Amino acid sequence: MYKYVIGIIVTCSLVWGCQTGNSKAKMQESIKKEEQGLYSSTGQYVYDAKKASQLIELYKAYAKSFPKDSLAPDYLFKSAEMSVASKKYIEANKVYEQIILEYPSYKKTPVSLFMEGFNYENNLYDLAKARVCYEKFIQLYPTHKLREAAEISLSHLGKSADDIVKEFEAKQSATK
Repeated sequence: MYKYVIGIIVTCSLVWGCQTGNSKAKMQESIKKEEQGLYSSTGQYVYDAKKASQLIELYKAYAKSFPKDSLAPDYLFKSAEMSVASKKYIEANKVYEQIILEYPSYKKTPVSLFMEGFNYENNLYDLAKARVCYEKFIQLYPTHKLREAAEISLSHLGKSADDIVKEFEAKQSATK
């Protein structure tokens, strides 16, 4: 009886494992197919809102189904980028936040934090949240190549283009 139960457990584990692997491969293939559908025969990117939405959902579904897979944060990041391209800035920031929280050692986590701040500043016009993101970025990633951009964004936060130009001109004339 004991051997019989163990045999059933092992068999079920193998079947489930194969199905999961098969499911993962099928999802990856679906993603690849949808990604290719966004490009013309000449390789030119062609934006299609419906296809973009489908691809965003596929990316997020994959990450939800296989959160420990190395592709999960990559697909989430692509989902956020596609959301920005689709002008779904709130959705993009939710995904950037997910990357920051769930994948802190992912290579694009710093960029996710910066982009979250950028979206708050330039697309959602929430300067308080943008400030928090930029300050957190500078604190967590002091040597990152986007640090200077974060500092500049902070120094210009809430200023009009005219104000920024006047500041620049004032600095230029002071150095002469």
